[in-house]
Amino acid sequence: MSELSNKIQSILGDMKAVAAGKLCDLSRESFYRIERGESVGYETLLKIKKGFKLNQNDWLELLVAWLKQEAGADAPYLIIQAREVSPSMLRDNEASQVAKAMMLFTDLNLADRQEVTHAMQRPEVRACLPAINSLYEKLGTSGTPAPINSKTTADAIHLVNLLSRTLQPAADAAITTPVRE
Repeated sequence: MSELSNKIQSILGDMKAVAAGKLCDLSRESFYRIERGESVGYETLLKIKKGFKLNQNDWLELLVAWLKQEAGADAPYLIIQAREVSPSMLRDNEASQVAKAMMLFTDLNLADRQEVTHAMQRPEVRACLPAINSLYEKLGTSGTPAPINSKTTADAIHLVNLLSRTLQPAADAAITTPVRE
């Protein structure tokens, strides 16, 4: 058995390939290919990572095993190893993200800062951000709008439905709340 096959086997434990396939949105054949030492794509590994909710160190071990298998006969001539991700490395990455957010925030005018602050206090608004960002990226960010097609239309409809489901309870509550005089 290959290192990758052994790593997958330790992740699966007693789970059958069919159940693992459903969990990871993969066919059972993907797991059989790994067991036989056959090549699988990087996307397959990402689905396994997501399906099994692998922590960073387990993910890196899986990735290293895959890289060694992909390198084949040249693998012994390479030094491929996972570096443990320390909490300070995670904090550094987090700190740089916070610093970037602060720089963007301070570049806003006062009215926009107030709107952003107000919006970020609402979990319903934050829940919509991934869909909004995804649609924006698909429509094009270069100043030239991307052509509208069935995919972008479907994404727009998804966003409208998400906004409606997420924000409707707050709107209903505002409408049904009696005004005090």
